[in-house]
Amino acid sequence: MTLLRLKPDAPWFSTTEVTDNIQCLSEPYVIKFMQSNIWFLRGRDADLLVDTGNGIVPLLPELSVEDLTRLIVVATHAHADHVGGLVEFPGIWCNTNIVEALKTADPNETLAGPGYALDDISAMIVPAPNLSGPLVTMQPNKFDPAQFGPQPATVSRALVEGDTISLGDRIFDVLEVPGHSPACIALYDAQNRLLITGDAIYDGMLVDGLFHSNRATYRRSLKRLLTLPVDLALGGHGQPMTGDRMRHLIQVYLAG
Repeated sequence: MTLLRLKPDAPWFSTTEVTDNIQCLSEPYVIKFMQSNIWFLRGRDADLLVDTGNGIVPLLPELSVEDLTRLIVVATHAHADHVGGLVEFPGIWCNTNIVEALKTADPNETLAGPGYALDDISAMIVPAPNLSGPLVTMQPNKFDPAQFGPQPATVSRALVEGDTISLGDRIFDVLEVPGHSPACIALYDAQNRLLITGDAIYDGMLVDGLFHSNRATYRRSLKRLLTLPVDLALGGHGQPMTGDRMRHLIQVYLAG
């Protein structure tokens, strides 16, 4: 299959201003199943980047960051559609249980098996029916096959339940919410009733059938999120959710 190439001046990323200091970046030319959200939050003393997309074209030039020393980069989990751009950053934070996996780009955690490529993602380690065909609907202009896909990343902090991440004017609590994968985390700003959920909950079809998913654990994690006072939830896929929408989606899943 020959893909059409984007026009030279066409951007790869789409950027949406959610609030005055929260941006969502996404890759509109990636197939829907692998199209993830990249959250960028500007803080008083530090900025926060949550997940980094598929790593098809460089992400860093899209961010309004002049000083990388004030940028905190967090991976909510290790799947390929969320960690592709980690290699661009000097040190990332993640759950302690996937530190070694991110350092080695372990396919058992990223799910990007040998042979995973932009034009054929059939090597993804997912249940039948397996994904196949290209990852994208348009050929990017700036693409280096040697740099594509999960690459070994530098981890500078291992996160566990109860850790905090401060931006100066916001403080996030780290919540361990396994189930979708064993080492998923969410970030909760209780003062502002803001929850960054990763793939624990989002407005779309939830995935709980991967070889390392655990449905019973997933249900416990979702029941926990259901108890949190949340006005705005930022998921790993789909649109931002009101607290009511997030709670509705959780209740639908739990009732299934």
